[in-house]
Amino acid sequence: ITITLTDKAGNIPEDYDPDNYIPMSKAELSLSTKINKTIITQPGTHQITYPKEYKLPPQTVFIKPHVDTSISKSGSLDKQLNPTKITWTVDVNKTLDTLENPVLDESFPSQVSYQSVTLYPLTLDFSGNVTSVGTTPLVKGVDYDVDNNGNVSFIGKVNEAFRAIYITSINDDAKPTQGGTTSPITNTATWNGSPASATVQGNYGKRLEKIN
Repeated sequence: ITITLTDKAGNIPEDYDPDNYIPMSKAELSLSTKINKTIITQPGTHQITYPKEYKLPPQTVFIKPHVDTSISKSGSLDKQLNPTKITWTVDVNKTLDTLENPVLDESFPSQVSYQSVTLYPLTLDFSGNVTSVGTTPLVKGVDYDVDNNGNVSFIGKVNEAFRAIYITSINDDAKPTQGGTTSPITNTATWNGSPASATVQGNYGKRLEKIN
């Protein structure tokens, strides 16, 4: 960056004379940079090192992905016919916001019952797509707490993305006694004010009838 001072006539003087230039009443400097994605390969915290001739200290920057929503959700059945469980996958904080004690609120429908949840850290690309899922789960009571309804409260400050994997059982009264397809089973989760929903339907054969 080069800033050049001119005299009152707009010329660049050979010698600087503080009495012969117009001081700036205000100024605005706009800069744009482009990330070299062969060096910085993913969003998050990075240290920028300047060339030695600049004589500037390294600078730590936090780069966020370009993503429209901070949460996404999907659901899958354990079996194509006569399923008994649904796995709900919820990815949160895909915008890599810095949040203090955030909560993942779940709203399970009456057709299912909450059983468990496991959380893993995520690695994202610059578009917010998941590139890898951590193999070591977060620790309940250390990293998060969860209530009886499956609502997850993170402990402390977070600026990473996470995946919550919920297991719910399908209640018997949601299964059609004469066989066929269940009513839509829709589950909604909310993260930092943003909701995401997923819907599944199970297929069942007709239940056996006892004949005397």
